[in-house]
Amino acid sequence: MTMLKTSTPAAFGMGVLCGAALGAIAGLLFAPRPGSVLRRGVADSVSDMTRQASATMADVAARSRRAWVAGREAFNAEPQLRQPKPAIRDEALVR
Repeated sequence: MTMLKTSTPAAFGMGVLCGAALGAIAGLLFAPRPGSVLRRGVADSVSDMTRQASATMADVAARSRRAWVAGREAFNAEPQLRQPKPAIRDEALVR
């Protein structure tokens, strides 16, 4: 029987996030609060998570942009490194 490898750090992280989200939803649904207070709390939580996700994505985009620029500048600074190397000929193999 073939087993899939799902114990990667990304899979673990997704499991933690999904578990946290499900736990939060279950906690809200079973909390002894009136519906209007619960809905307002859910809306506030969603708004906070959206704001945090936007900030995280902006940070990732800025870091990626800086890395791209640094890589491009390093590439352009050393043109001699981009020249192809001559092939090494082994006379025994060429015959």
